[in-house]
Amino acid sequence: MTFSGVTVLDFTRVLAGPYCSMMLAELGADVIKIEEPGVGDESRAWAPYVNGQSGYFFSVNRSKRSVTINLKAPGAKSIVRDLAAKADVVLVNFAPGVPRRLGVDYGTLSAINPSLVYCSITGFGDTGPYKDRKAYDPILQAMSGLMSITGPRDGEPVKCGAAIVDVVAAVFGAFSVAASLYRRAMTGRGQYIDLAMLDSSLAMLTFQSAIYLCAGEVPTLFGSENPTRVPSANYPTRDGRYLHITVNDRQWAKFCEVLGAPEAASDPRFANTQLRVDHREEVNALIARCLATRTAEEWDQIFDEAGLPAGPVNSMDRALTDPQVLAREMVKQFLHPIAGPVKAVDMPYRFAEAGTNIRSAPPLLGEHTEEVLQGLLGYTKEEVARLRAEGVIG
Repeated sequence: MTFSGVTVLDFTRVLAGPYCSMMLAELGADVIKIEEPGVGDESRAWAPYVNGQSGYFFSVNRSKRSVTINLKAPGAKSIVRDLAAKADVVLVNFAPGVPRRLGVDYGTLSAINPSLVYCSITGFGDTGPYKDRKAYDPILQAMSGLMSITGPRDGEPVKCGAAIVDVVAAVFGAFSVAASLYRRAMTGRGQYIDLAMLDSSLAMLTFQSAIYLCAGEVPTLFGSENPTRVPSANYPTRDGRYLHITVNDRQWAKFCEVLGAPEAASDPRFANTQLRVDHREEVNALIARCLATRTAEEWDQIFDEAGLPAGPVNSMDRALTDPQVLAREMVKQFLHPIAGPVKAVDMPYRFAEAGTNIRSAPPLLGEHTEEVLQGLLGYTKEEVARLRAEGVIG
């Protein structure tokens, strides 16, 4: 597999960091998740539950090994140093200042292993006036401007339904780690990566930021609509569901015909995208009247057969059982020793060779402590027993 032979020392917790390390794990990396004895990643206690086990934790911690170390114990530093000497990558998402206090900062670990790729994921990064502030996904959605463009036109700003800043930071994190490993293969040098979640959210706002930077306009709330093109919105159908339609100038005439309103194709008010934007309310009202005559499923089939871009607004149950999703095998299953068979969403990329897969179930807390200490580090059973008796490991 792509990252076979790469060892990742993962100190992260909750979502952004664990998702990042899971991406690397399912491409072949040996991810060793370091957790606090008796407690572990706090998301282990979060709903939903499968036989008492956290589905939240499952969603971002597959294919890893769990080692429990009390990083505050005096004897922990020697274990961390030994692990760092064997690692290729270190991931952290501690609050500012914590890595140095725990002895897991880049300066300490790179002195042991100069070829280490070290990725620090924080809310605001290592520089700037906010560098010491704590942050969570909704706060960063708010501060990045993402929340200001999410919500109904006549309503108030709302957060995205998914923890999208966490996820996009995870993706940027995995990409930056991959790029740094490639650089190391070329130069032999390690790398420090300062990844801010606020920056990640801004980087995601492509054309929305361009509206301000290039045109001097401040994007506002537009609900499901696109501010620069019409039609591009959710429209209600006869069965109370919604269909999202996005049509360009080349498709407009055919769309009007299929919609059952051929006269709209020759209406001078709707002749091009900008005119339809200028007459947004009239266009949307026309489409809503027409779509109210059929169900979402019927319209979806009609537009699909006509080669026009549209799709139903699916609830999660519909999305995860959609024929396309099933055909792409996006829903996989792993066997957990306590929860039993558990379904999960797979990674989205498909390689012709050496692809990704769910290599193992999310680990039990401390499941691999002895395995890693004895197998990877060469500790004896007596040394492991002593560390456990001293409360250094769980």
